[in-house]
Parts: sequence; C-alpha cells; structure tokens
Amino acid sequence: MHYLLARITQINYRHYLVGGLVLCVMAGFGWIKHASAQAAYSVDVTTNTVSGNSVTIQWSAPSNRPIGTGWVGIYTPGAADEQYYRWAYVSSGTGGTVTISYVEPGTYQVRLFTGSQYERVASGGTFTVLGGQGQGGAGNNNGTGGNSNSEGNTSGSYSLSLSATSIAPGGRVTVTINTPASANRNRDWIGLYRVGTSNESYIDWQYVDDDDSSAATVIIDNAGQYEFRYFRNDSYADVATSPVVTVTTTSGGSNQCSLSTVAGVTNYPPRSGPVVAFGDSLTAGVGATAGQDYVSQLERLTGVSIVNAGVSGDTTRTALARLESDVLARDPATVIVWIGGNDILSHYYDRVVRGLESQTVREVVRQAFERLGSNLANAPVIMPNETFENLETIVRRIHADGAVVILVGFSGEPFNTNLDSRFRAVAEATGAIYVPDVLDGVIGRPSLMSDLIHPNDEGYRIVAGRINQQLLCVVR
Repeated sequence: MHYLLARITQINYRHYLVGGLVLCVMAGFGWIKHASAQAAYSVDVTTNTVSGNSVTIQWSAPSNRPIGTGWVGIYTPGAADEQYYRWAYVSSGTGGTVTISYVEPGTYQVRLFTGSQYERVASGGTFTVLGGQGQGGAGNNNGTGGNSNSEGNTSGSYSLSLSATSIAPGGRVTVTINTPASANRNRDWIGLYRVGTSNESYIDWQYVDDDDSSAATVIIDNAGQYEFRYFRNDSYADVATSPVVTVTTTSGGSNQCSLSTVAGVTNYPPRSGPVVAFGDSLTAGVGATAGQDYVSQLERLTGVSIVNAGVSGDTTRTALARLESDVLARDPATVIVWIGGNDILSHYYDRVVRGLESQTVREVVRQAFERLGSNLANAPVIMPNETFENLETIVRRIHADGAVVILVGFSGEPFNTNLDSRFRAVAEATGAIYVPDVLDGVIGRPSLMSDLIHPNDEGYRIVAGRINQQLLCVVR
C-alpha cells in the first residue's frame, strides 16, 4: 500500500530532522510513547457489523498529545503492522472520523498510528464487513480490479503512455498520465508491476498530480517485463494499464554492464585478486537478517566471492586509518567504497544537540541516534569538505595499490539533499566507476527500511542490484 507519505519521489525526512527533529525522532523510536499515565489513544469502527464496502473509523487522542501526522489501517486479525489491508490518513487534532472504501467482506481490525511509520498507539476490536449493494468491481482485491468505480468513470477514460518500452537494468522510464478533465484525482495513484502479478503486488508507486496531464519517472533495476497501472481514490481497482516495458538482459541472461565505456577507469582491466566491500554499517549490513546484507546478496547475483570490510559507525576518518590493514593488505582487484554517512550525521547531530537546552532531551536524542547503530555522541564532528577530501584520498590510495574502485554515492535526507554532485566529482577526478544515489527510492520508504538510516532485506536487495550493474563491468 502507500508508504504513508505523500509521494515516493518527494519523500524526505524533514518530518524527522528539520523543525522539530528532536520530538519526531523521540516519538518515532518510542522514547516518549507514554508521556502521561492519563494519556490514551483510542480507535474503533462506528459499528461492529458493516453492510456495504465502506468502513467509518472513529479515533481520539489525548488533549495534551494531539496527532499531527497520523493514520489508521485496516488489518486482518493477527497481521503484522506492516501488513495492512487498507489505510488512510487522519486529520490533525485530538479526534475525528475517517471513511475507508473498497473493503471486501470479511473480519478485520482497525489500528491507529502516529507519525509516518509503524508507531501503533491504539487498536480496536474485530468487526465484520458483510458487503452490500454497489460493491461491484471497485472493491476487488484479487488483482483483477473492475472496469468502473463509484463515480462512473470507465477504464477507457484513462490512459498511460511510456517514454520507452525497452530499457537496460537501472534505466529510467517516464509515464505520462491522462485522465478526463472533470475527474477528481484526489488519492489517485499509479503503481509499477511485473506483468501478470496482482494489483496488491506493486514494486513502486506514487500519487498522481492534480493537473490534467502529469508524468512520473521511475527507475527499474532488474530484468523482466513490467507495466504501470492507474488506480482511483486509494483503491486496488485499476482503470488503466500502460504498454509493457521490457528491461533487457544479455544473451546469457545476466544484467548488462551499465557503463557505456570503460575508457578512463583507473586500473582497468583489473588484476587478479579478491573483491572487497569497504564501508560503514550499510556495508556491514545493519538492519538486514543473516545473509541478506547487500554484500551477501551481491555475491549471489554475480557468483563472485566478496570480502565484507564494513565496520558499523565508521567515518571517512576512521576508514582511512584502517584502509591498509583491512583493504590494501588483501591485494584486491576491485574495491567497492561506500562511506561518508556517519560523517554527515555527526555534523547534523552536533548542530541538533548544541541547540538543545535540556540535558534530559540531549540524552534522549543521544540514545535515539545510538539505536541507529551510530556512536555519534562520542564521534568527532566531520565537516563535509573533510569528508570528500578523505574520500578522495581513500580512492587514490586504492588506485595506487593497483585496484579498480567502484565508488557508491548516496543523497537525500537524513544525510543531505545535494551530495550526488560531490560524490560524482570524486569519481571523475580519480577515474573511479560511479554508482549514483544508491538509496534513491529506498530511504524514506518504511517498507524498505529497518530504521531511519538502514535498509531492510528488501532495501539491501535493491542496493545490491544497482551495484551489480557496475561490478559486472569488471568481474566478467
């Protein structure tokens, strides 16, 4: 379903990290979950037996803890919080009602969440939806959808066109959306799907703009056949489907090397030797289950053994200090360098903490950051200029030792929104292979993240697929 923020291409973490970061981070990690013994949230349906396909939910919040950003979800009993069936935002304040449509007959439970992740504050009892007149195809949840919706717009009134129908792995395709001029597009959305999958099995999604014709650009990482589908008002009933886009493969079935040329790549072709992944907690695999970190998944994609030299909490300064023992001493053929996130966070952490007057709040913030796997409270502050100077030094020292470097870049909150150009400049100055913005479309999406910083298994799978495209250029 929709990952609780307005649209995937515009998600940012200023909800957590700008203008009230401290309270948002504390709430997001449960540090102020129970501010008062009298504080209580509640949520339930207005009737335990629903006739029809629309469910009205009533909720309330304590007067001293009104909801700013919150949402309610409909669940099958016993389902994990991430496995919602339908959801909707709630209005800001201390109470109200919200109606969710297109609910099929069955037994459900409703839950109330604060923030934009899965911070549950209340649950209701079970209720039953009996179904009724007017449900038709719009409420279908089996992937087949329906040809009409409650406003009478037919599938022929909507269309999706593509900028390309064949791209390489990691390529971008732009979807142009056309709807009737009179259509109400509120909560309409498009989803990316593998051909033949159900409407709930989307790979990516975003809401539709309010203008009559809008476009969305999506990255598709893995080979296969895909299509886009258009949905009305947060439903799973598609009213338009795009042409098929094919993500091409080589004749052997593996993803293509994504470099147009290897000219200018320092030390290419590589010598014999191991591949080493060098970095911080993102390389070490914090947030992943055993064997699902990006390095392990990249090994399975390429069939090449990779040494994981990731150390949680590493900065470019500490990475530079251990470069000889952990990397160069192995005489690597290729080194994947993904480092710098803790540098950016240390600078931000210092700015936040210095602005806090309360020692108690400082301690809460320190503990919140520790739960991200970072020892920022004890780390020296590293300014961005030093970060990229250290990074360039790391790359040049690896090159001097004779190995090829694959430099991995990242951008977006909570790191910084303008980092790509600086990573790219290092790659161009040194002759490193560059993987741009490897967390694009991952960071900020609760379904792909284990916390604010680290991906989960699925998030790391996407990361591995993007680095795989560049690694193939030097290992095959």
